[in-house]
Amino acid sequence: MRRIQLLALLLVIQAVVTPAYADTPPTVKLGFITDLSGVGAYWGTQSRVGIEMARDEINSKGGNLVVEFGDHTFKPTSALSEAQKMLELDKVDALWVEFAPTAVAASSAATLRKKLFLNNSAATSVLKSNPYAFKAYLDYERGCREIGQLWKSRGVKQAGMIKLNAEFAELCLKGAQSVFPDLKVVSYDFSADVSTQVLRMKSDGISAIFNVGLEADMLNMLKACRNLDYHPQIAVAEPDALTPLVIETFPDVLEGVAAFGFPPIDAAFLARLSEKLGTKTPKTPEAAAMAYTHARQIYTAVSSCPNREIACITARMANIGADSTMQFVGWKNRIADYNFRLKEWQGGKLKVVK
Repeated sequence: MRRIQLLALLLVIQAVVTPAYADTPPTVKLGFITDLSGVGAYWGTQSRVGIEMARDEINSKGGNLVVEFGDHTFKPTSALSEAQKMLELDKVDALWVEFAPTAVAASSAATLRKKLFLNNSAATSVLKSNPYAFKAYLDYERGCREIGQLWKSRGVKQAGMIKLNAEFAELCLKGAQSVFPDLKVVSYDFSADVSTQVLRMKSDGISAIFNVGLEADMLNMLKACRNLDYHPQIAVAEPDALTPLVIETFPDVLEGVAAFGFPPIDAAFLARLSEKLGTKTPKTPEAAAMAYTHARQIYTAVSSCPNREIACITARMANIGADSTMQFVGWKNRIADYNFRLKEWQGGKLKVVK
């Protein structure tokens, strides 16, 4: 009898205690490294907001996402040191690094420790060296190719490129040269004055120019164009080049600028973002929407693998489905696929042309 009573007592205890442990959400630690105070801060500060929104939403629904933030100030050495700290000391389960040169620098640390790595930039080289990496952001080769095709259909015979010394600009170059094999190319470094390069394009009679730089690079180029009274067609990547500051500073020289970019962001998300920021017109909302989207995906992939095996995590990540926040379609060969948009600045605003 006593054995039966003891067994019954144990069953009762198990019924009461086990669900408490089973319902305890696994803690997922995400290391997020971006530019919060350098030339890319216009993007990085908004990405941080999107990450915070994802974290708060997950945790309010019973999850447990912890985010460690790092500022690489657009310096590859800082990105690598931040990554090593997060992996070794903070023991993060996944690492997310924004911008091409900094993501490339930090990837090796994540590869060594077999951690899920999100490269949020146009660079694709990380995918070749890191089997645990996924790449978000835009397809620069496709974007520049399709703008080139648009220009050629309108009669442009000779184009040029003021090329930033960066991997994503090389991708644009490849796309542009597939349409204009004799493309005239001059190079520059991040944030450098490009007056000489612009003058050369004007002297050569170039009527259409590719330049996929960041905000500071676009400001420098448009300033040179205005000073030289030179009005070529310009191809850019929308989120980086057509920022509120660029539009406010050079509204008179933007007409005809062609841009490849993201599809419209979900209205409900934009409303929540505006409420969080206290403004009706958030700056670079694409950064926040992307961060919000992929942070939730990372949490899902890591938390669904109890033993945190990297093979399980990467498989779960690769098979995550569509998301409406910014019309994410899915991962194709570890590259994020969004509904592509080609736009043109007409009459004071961007209009979709494809």
